[in-house]
Amino acid sequence: MKDVGFTPSVAAYNSLIDALAKASFRQKALAVYKVMGQSQFQPDTYTFNNLMHAFKNTKDLYSVCKLFEEMRNQNREPDVVTFNTLIDALCKAGEVDKAAFIFEEMKHRGSGPNVVAFNSLIHEMGKANRVETKL
Repeated sequence: MKDVGFTPSVAAYNSLIDALAKASFRQKALAVYKVMGQSQFQPDTYTFNNLMHAFKNTKDLYSVCKLFEEMRNQNREPDVVTFNTLIDALCKAGEVDKAAFIFEEMKHRGSGPNVVAFNSLIHEMGKANRVETKL
């Protein structure tokens, strides 16, 4: 960014990461995230949500979980979007029990589950013939 005379900011990094991710350049988005982490502008919850969402869409559960772990290690607070993305990624990977665990954590943290989280779990539990499970 500096090379073209643009002063970086958290918002500028996030916009670039979002644009790269939406254009299916996930590895380039990840590279910008790493550069961001080495700058004075640290990734925020929005940064992690964008990256997690991009990798969730390619069913790359490992990267989604790794980003979630990095987020926590950097003391960034997950929000409802973070939890929804993680739950949906786990459900799509068939990890219903892990998704249910995150769902419970979401409830205990006060990030109240919303319709997105419920829909992800209900859909996967139905596919697994576990509709009797209480949410």
